[in-house]
Amino acid sequence: MKNGLYAFLFIVVAGAAGHIGMPWWCMALVGAVAALLFPQRPALSFSTAFSAGTLLWYASAFVLNTRNAGLLSAQTGSLFLGLKGFHLLLLTGLLGGTITGLGALTGALLRRLFAKRPPRRYRGQRQTFRV
Repeated sequence: MKNGLYAFLFIVVAGAAGHIGMPWWCMALVGAVAALLFPQRPALSFSTAFSAGTLLWYASAFVLNTRNAGLLSAQTGSLFLGLKGFHLLLLTGLLGGTITGLGALTGALLRRLFAKRPPRRYRGQRQTFRV
């Protein structure tokens, strides 16, 4: 629980700093670093990074959209089957969340791959005994 909050805050702060002069795919690297620094199960790591990335990208797109009074998103939306500007903002947030979540999933699986201790048993798994 605590690692999830720390990972969420790390992704939001580092991602906001990365928006200044970094390419769009730096969010995948931020998600991977967050998953490596704050250990969680892979699915929980994905969901935490997905929500942080969605929030960050949506907020960034919303700020840019309000600066130009929604004109650019309305014109771009008309090119894509007549979508409204709000729909493009939601689509931008979901795309950013997916990129960040997949980066965090990669980081969590890398952490699990190179861990020195055996993986934890999760609820529902059976214990196997070797003779």
